[in-house]
Amino acid sequence: MKTFSFVVFGVVSAAASLASPAVAGAETYNYQGRDTFQYVNCYGFDEASGEYSSFYAYASESRQRYGGGETGGYTYGYAYYYSYNYVTGAYCSGYAQIAEQSVSSGLSEGRMEGTLTLYCEEFDPTTGSYVYTQEDVPVEVSLEGVGSTYRSSSSSRYQEPPHYNSVYKSSGTYRAAMPTVLIDGEELSTTECYGTLGKGKSSSHVNYNP
Repeated sequence: MKTFSFVVFGVVSAAASLASPAVAGAETYNYQGRDTFQYVNCYGFDEASGEYSSFYAYASESRQRYGGGETGGYTYGYAYYYSYNYVTGAYCSGYAQIAEQSVSSGLSEGRMEGTLTLYCEEFDPTTGSYVYTQEDVPVEVSLEGVGSTYRSSSSSRYQEPPHYNSVYKSSGTYRAAMPTVLIDGEELSTTECYGTLGKGKSSSHVNYNP
């Protein structure tokens, strides 16, 4: 039976861009950012087959706007897979970069897709040797938001009168999620599987007067 628990991650962004001076000799820096992320962790032991398996995936996307009107951003994501059979000694491990990702605005669902490169080793009793294989297989992760959302916010101010004044604000919204993982079209079956969906925004404003 799959279970889920809630994991909170902070959304952190920091950048600055030079804008037009507010007063002669002064410099003003402004920044705004919006981020989404999703996280999955699955693991478990199958007593019938003697196999332990685990899967982990994380993906995030960020969009930024600077004081001078410039924009920027990035996407990032990866997945790991591992399995080991205590009866046969066979094992597999794999890594994937997330190529496609999305999180709905209401945190009701998320999606991650990529190609998992699997390295496997298995003992062949007929030859008395180990057989090594490598293959690329698709991995698809879907998350369904469950329960209520949780919100957090923070702000900070730093001053060195009369030369420096800065204000930073951030806020985030998070929701527990139930994941479904497909590796090469086959659903991953583990006893524990949970995930989190999140989004956040941040801003900073800096005045510097030499």
